[in-house]
Amino acid sequence: ETVPQPPAEPAVPNAAPEMLRSDLLNQLRTAYAAMQNILITGEHGAGKSYLVRQFLTEIPQDTTLVLAATCFLAEKNMPLQSWNDIIFQIDSAIQMQQISLQQSFINSVAQFFPTFGGVMAEDIPLTDDRSKAFAGLLQEHILRIITQLAATKRLVFYFDNINAMDAMGQELVSSIIRLRNPNIFFVLTSLPTADYDTI
Repeated sequence: ETVPQPPAEPAVPNAAPEMLRSDLLNQLRTAYAAMQNILITGEHGAGKSYLVRQFLTEIPQDTTLVLAATCFLAEKNMPLQSWNDIIFQIDSAIQMQQISLQQSFINSVAQFFPTFGGVMAEDIPLTDDRSKAFAGLLQEHILRIITQLAATKRLVFYFDNINAMDAMGQELVSSIIRLRNPNIFFVLTSLPTADYDTI
């Protein structure tokens, strides 16, 4: 007679054992406590994203704003495409907290991210000298907006697969990190073979 066996424990999706060790989660906690940005590398399916998601569940939502986005290789050559979701989240937070922004900041960001701040504006393709000058202004204004938002609460930026982010997006990440704002924390995941010239 066959003795019934208990069902096997369900496997954790996309999570290899090496990425689930408590010491790795503790390293994330320690980095966050010290506000030291962290880049997690590993092959596909190693559990990088799962590890970060576990960590983010511990972040207090009342004092911290988590801004998360996933980068896709298909968007690698599309300037700031990976930032679309982040800018939308920032816009929503600004409206909820009723933060007052300079109209010039709103207008320049809305040129690239239509409807930001309630402004409907035409998209400007970054293909000529005029657009390159605008790109510099856009980055400056995004930095100013993020700095203003970070004065109200701690910001956690999470980009999954940053190796798939376009060069302009990576430069924006680098610029924010260089602010050395004590209220801004980055946690990034990437394939181990990625090369970052701008971050």
